[in-house]
Amino acid sequence: MDSQPFDPTLIQGCSFPAEQRHRNAGDEEVPGIQGVRASLLGLWLFQRLSRCSFAVLLALGSAHAADISFSNQIAPLLTEKCVECHRLAKAKGGYRLDTFEALNKPGDSDEKPLVASKPNASGLYKLLVTDVDDDRMPRKADPLSKAEIELIKRWISDGAKFDGKDPKRLLSDLSTKRIAVNTPAKYPSPLPVTALAASPDGKLLAASGYGEVTLWDTATQRLAGRIGNLPERVTALRWLAPGTTLAVAGGTPGRSGELWLADVAQRKALKRLLTCPDTLQCLAVSPDGKYLAVGGTDNHVRLFDLPNGKLRWDVEGHADWVMALAFSPDSQLLASASRDRTARLFGAANGEIKATHDTHAAAVLSVVFAVDGQHVFSGAADGEIHSWNLEGTGDRKHGPARPTRAGVLQLAEGGKRIFASLADKGVVELDAEGRKVLRSFTPGTARVETLTFINEPPTLITGAQNGEVRLWDLKEDKERPAFVASPR
Repeated sequence: MDSQPFDPTLIQGCSFPAEQRHRNAGDEEVPGIQGVRASLLGLWLFQRLSRCSFAVLLALGSAHAADISFSNQIAPLLTEKCVECHRLAKAKGGYRLDTFEALNKPGDSDEKPLVASKPNASGLYKLLVTDVDDDRMPRKADPLSKAEIELIKRWISDGAKFDGKDPKRLLSDLSTKRIAVNTPAKYPSPLPVTALAASPDGKLLAASGYGEVTLWDTATQRLAGRIGNLPERVTALRWLAPGTTLAVAGGTPGRSGELWLADVAQRKALKRLLTCPDTLQCLAVSPDGKYLAVGGTDNHVRLFDLPNGKLRWDVEGHADWVMALAFSPDSQLLASASRDRTARLFGAANGEIKATHDTHAAAVLSVVFAVDGQHVFSGAADGEIHSWNLEGTGDRKHGPARPTRAGVLQLAEGGKRIFASLADKGVVELDAEGRKVLRSFTPGTARVETLTFINEPPTLITGAQNGEVRLWDLKEDKERPAFVASPR
């Protein structure tokens, strides 16, 4: 090799692509070109400098190594391995690490969890590597791998830096990548209607779309607006009083779940309250307007205060997906339905489990309170509808109702009416006790995925797998013309 001096123009003269920046939703910007420049510089030095040792070149490469990202590398690891036992609702040892702020606060031991640049003085790291089985974390689970422990050690050694925007955000929120959706101006074919919600005055109907919510005038059945930048699949919708805000839940199966508040007047997504690793399935708003509850595929039930959207509690309330939620008329209780074949009651104020109804023989898909607030109806995948009291005890005198052999997908309460959408395409109206079928509705040829109710005039609204929305005027006992809830 020759030993000619370094000429910066050799680097400056190289043809680089325009500098690009890659960003995940909520993440800080990270320059994308710096590593390329560093690699080319190292390659030039290796070729030109005859006196440069290989060890020096390795040191140079190490100096340019990217910092470990808390949001993208550490937060996902802690969420998967540690958060379940150290979160708001279950902080073992008095220690929480479900947010970066909590991660830095000592638990019952008063030992600092993190000492910047000093992993061996950091309580969090010491509990990962201790030889004492009763002290090692995670307890009652496989230890972290050597690579995972080394990653945490390097992050602490580098200063235990936080690269997010808000240290109070949940680690599950920080570590989940939001899936970008390109919503078409017009849909090439109708999309299944998986969620519907009528505004408090009954004038607007919100319907699920692809990465959006569509708004429809219930009188003219014409498109009144669209709210974009929302989850790919919208699985649940609820209006917040006085009817200017929508709660929207959904996600991308197996990749992300999201809970949003959307401003209806401005037609825009307003605030994201939650991001989690998999789809959210259901939500409910308390009649007094103080609480918003959500459940999904991570088996958790979460409750947020309104209007500030602050998380009040988070409970792993079931052993399988949470499929439906409903508040009691007095807003004091929250009922849940799960694929684990149980339905439960939680205290709305604190998340305490008050009762469990466990006599279903199949996955429980739907739940609703009776108008008296003293009984709950839950529908299962085998077609049974159970009526049970606030202690979780079922009606032993009459037993369960069974309007179908197929599943009861959704239940909705409208005054003294109970409506059930059935997996075999029908919808039925039951009496106040949830036992006798008063009438049946045949909403076209496709299965009804969702239903909602307008009190005045009393109107049943259904959304189907083929994209059709149908309205029944129950006062006049007649069906209004159907329409397809997809922009075309």
